[in-house]
Amino acid sequence: KFVVRYFTRHRRVTTRRVALFYLLLIFSFFIPMVIGIHFAFSQNAQIDSLLTLLQNQKEDTNKVIILNKLSWEISRSEPERAFTYASEAEKLSENLNYKMGLGIAFKNTGWIYANTGENAKALTYYNKAIDEFEKTGHIQGVAACYGNIGITYYFLSSYNQAIEYYMKALDVFMKSGMKENIANCYSVIGTVYQEQANYPKSLEYYFKSLAISQEIGDAAGVAICYS
Repeated sequence: KFVVRYFTRHRRVTTRRVALFYLLLIFSFFIPMVIGIHFAFSQNAQIDSLLTLLQNQKEDTNKVIILNKLSWEISRSEPERAFTYASEAEKLSENLNYKMGLGIAFKNTGWIYANTGENAKALTYYNKAIDEFEKTGHIQGVAACYGNIGITYYFLSSYNQAIEYYMKALDVFMKSGMKENIANCYSVIGTVYQEQANYPKSLEYYFKSLAISQEIGDAAGVAICYS
């Protein structure tokens, strides 16, 4: 919810579409679960649980996962503390040669920088995350970072660059046949074209998104297209 609130401070109606897609990207690949542990609590309870786990956790990949999860959970409410956890996850991942953990730590750091208005640093870290995800073949992570870069350019009003990176995300999703994410990419590209007042292109991509959303029975996706 805080992601949507953050974005709606910058844009109104069209931002809701962008934020929805951005949320999908984040949570479609975010962090593997700590082995044998599942979190189904409120955010505060989850943070407390993670902190408890962290106290006695060995210097292993599970600790990286916990640090990354903590960094994400408090990234908006406590960015400085979140940055500390992300930095710890980065260092431990490097020591363990844990590429996935390193990619997520970089992605989280980019997100923190984006939230604090340091867009150049955010873009640097998103690209570093892409490098790590590519090494592991984690295509959803790569696509998610393309989406993060696209949203950064969107709020910088660099719409052509935003479209460029959403097209890159779209290409990844099309190659992997991820229809729901393909539909979401089409929708957000339509939104950016709408922001540019390029209404024919905007409608073209909304209709592409609508067709796939109807095909897969995605009622929310259909509603977004009609809105």
